[in-house]
Amino acid sequence: MAETKNQGKKLQLNLTDEDITDLDLLQRKIKAPSRSQTIRYALRLLQWAADEIGKGNKICLERPEGVREVLIPFLKQRQK
Repeated sequence: MAETKNQGKKLQLNLTDEDITDLDLLQRKIKAPSRSQTIRYALRLLQWAADEIGKGNKICLERPEGVREVLIPFLKQRQK
């Protein structure tokens, strides 16, 4: 990883065309200024979710028809 001025470290990723399309769609949806910022936001959200599940908390989604737990299988597996 190479360091760039005031931008931290540079990281090269290998992503499929589908991953790039998904990243670009997400960037537009959340109005992030760049792909890098989109990845940073996703990282922070995943860190929060992993921390909460690690504390034994549940992440829930409230809908008009009721509240349901959000299951994130890859986090549950690692937290056990």
